[in-house]
Amino acid sequence: MTALRFTFPKLLFSAFCLTIGSVLGFSQNTSTVFSPDVDDGEREFEYRIGYEPDGERFAHRAHFQYGLSESWRMRLIFLQRASEDRDLEFRYMRWEGQWQFIEDEDHGWDSALRFEVQIAEGDDLPSRGRIAWSSKWDVSDQWQLRTNLLFGHEVGEDRREGTLLEFRGEAAYKVSSDLTIALDLFSDLNRTNGIGTFEEQEHQLGPLIKYKLGDGWSMYMGYLWGMSDAAPDDAFRFNLIKGF
Repeated sequence: MTALRFTFPKLLFSAFCLTIGSVLGFSQNTSTVFSPDVDDGEREFEYRIGYEPDGERFAHRAHFQYGLSESWRMRLIFLQRASEDRDLEFRYMRWEGQWQFIEDEDHGWDSALRFEVQIAEGDDLPSRGRIAWSSKWDVSDQWQLRTNLLFGHEVGEDRREGTLLEFRGEAAYKVSSDLTIALDLFSDLNRTNGIGTFEEQEHQLGPLIKYKLGDGWSMYMGYLWGMSDAAPDDAFRFNLIKGF
């Protein structure tokens, strides 16, 4: 009976989230405010889905990551995308290597650099290289803060000039050992040669739920509201993760 009491709320919560996700659709933003943490031998598969109602823009992606050591982790990503005037098709493959160079056990906070190489499919999307910096502070047993800074450069026929700039932030509160709620901020700051005004940049803000389902499974579900004119008005995210 004890096991049933703990299992049933998880099943009920999962069914609720999946039902809401089916009704609302899923956001095209498949990104997260990623953690700098790297664990030796970590193996994880993740599937992310997204849809923006405006333009019926849909994307989903799968990735697998593996921790080579306590400092280095590799990840491989494949993404497909569709919209109201475009069928679902493969858009890119991306390799990521993450190096954690600061540990909270020694310095009181975590920090890492992530190196990305993204190879686009087709002739209408540029390929890209990017470096991202992630930091994390455990403010208390319940509160955690994360920040990401990302710098990218496109290559190919349809590339945009300048360095791509992006900021992400998250404030998370651990409700229980299984449930965490968070507030996420995504800010696409355009490029160094054309940053533009706030309204010309893409700024999104919204809540996120993280829930551990047991046996290595966990899920994220969130909503993002477009704060600027250039950002989508509404966006919904859903991630399903399996650790091995």
